[in-house]
Amino acid sequence: MDHLVPTEILVTEDSCLRNGGIKLHNLVGPRIRRIRVQKCWSQDRLAEALQRAGLDKSRVAIARIEAQMVYVSDFQLLFIARVLGVGLLDLYPTIGPEDDLYDTVTELRRPRKYAAPNRRRRKTNRAKRRAGSTPNGRSQCRQPRLFA
Repeated sequence: MDHLVPTEILVTEDSCLRNGGIKLHNLVGPRIRRIRVQKCWSQDRLAEALQRAGLDKSRVAIARIEAQMVYVSDFQLLFIARVLGVGLLDLYPTIGPEDDLYDTVTELRRPRKYAAPNRRRRKTNRAKRRAGSTPNGRSQCRQPRLFA
């Protein structure tokens, strides 16, 4: 019976509030953001698509999911996967068969340190264009303008 006793236990309560970190409530947020950005969708567009599919989520709710600030239930994940056009497992981080599950989940749940910049500088229009452009000077996600 000794082989059934785990050698390490994954502690579910976080002490991150004491060490200055932010408590992470889900593992799917960064993957949802990555898939959404790859599809050139805004958070507003994802929220609208979810509402049309029957899940009442606002842009703020999407932002909180992507920032891992809220729990995401299983039925919500089904809606999100369907709307994004991916499989349910594509929303989860990839864990290899050889990877130690305990170490991987512990690393994924490691609290982030919040470090606000000392001062925020406003980007000029030129810097904004440069930051969101491709080598040919155009944004990858720019939608064509339709004239009436």
